[in-house]
Amino acid sequence: MDSIKLPKLALGIDFESAELLKHACHLYAIEHTFEFKTLKSEKRRYTIACKKEGCAWYLHATSVEGTSIFRVHSFRNEHTCVGLNHHGHAQATATFLANNFLEKLKTQLDYRPAQIVKDTKLQLGIEITYSMALRVKEIGLTKINGTHEDAYKALPKYVEDILHTNPNSIAIVECYGEPPQRKFKRIFVCYGANAMGFPHCLPILGLDGTHLKSKYQGILLAATSVDANGSLFPLAYSVFTLWL
Repeated sequence: MDSIKLPKLALGIDFESAELLKHACHLYAIEHTFEFKTLKSEKRRYTIACKKEGCAWYLHATSVEGTSIFRVHSFRNEHTCVGLNHHGHAQATATFLANNFLEKLKTQLDYRPAQIVKDTKLQLGIEITYSMALRVKEIGLTKINGTHEDAYKALPKYVEDILHTNPNSIAIVECYGEPPQRKFKRIFVCYGANAMGFPHCLPILGLDGTHLKSKYQGILLAATSVDANGSLFPLAYSVFTLWL
C-alpha cells in the first residue's frame, strides 16, 4: 500500500475499504507515537480508542450502505496521555508492514528480510526482529501470489487449459483421497510444440531434478535436450510429492 495515497484521518472522510481504513489508522498511530485498542471490528463498523486508560482519543467508522466504503462518523483527535516510551509498536503488525512494503515486494524480487528490518527502522522508527521480517515477507508474497493451497486447487483447471489451448500437448494431474480431502500427488506436462520439436534436436536427453523449498516441498523433474543451435531445449517437466 506504499504506492496508494491514503486520505488523512478526519471526521466525515471516506475510505474505499475497511482494509484501507485500518491501514490508515495503524499508520496514524505509528506516526503520532501512540497505540490504540480495537473496540469493534465487524463487517459494517470499526471502532478504536487510545490504549491509555482515560485518554480521549477515539474513532468510529461504519460502512456506507450498499458499498465497500467506510466513513468516519466520530473522531476525537486529542490525547490526554503521554506518548510511547518503548521502541516497538502494537500497531506495527506483520500484516500492516506487509501492506506497507507490498510495492517493494512486487518490484524487488531480492527484497530480503534484513532490508525489511532496516526500512522499518528508517521509515517508521520501529525496531522489529528478523523473524518478524520473515513473517512480513511471507504475508506480502501471499497477498501478491495467493496461497499454496489455492494454487494446488487450480491445477486441474490449469491442465484443462493446457489441453484446450496447446494442441498435441500431454498434461496429467493425479490426486488421491475423496473430496473434500483430495490431495495433490503429481503432475506431468509436455507441451505439443516441445514434443514436435524434439525429433529435430540432438539425440541427447538430460534428466534432472531438484527439491522444492515451498511450504509443501516435493520434487521437480525436468527432461531437456539440445537443439541444433546448441541451446537447451525443454521437453517436459513433472512435480510430485514425497508424502502420501
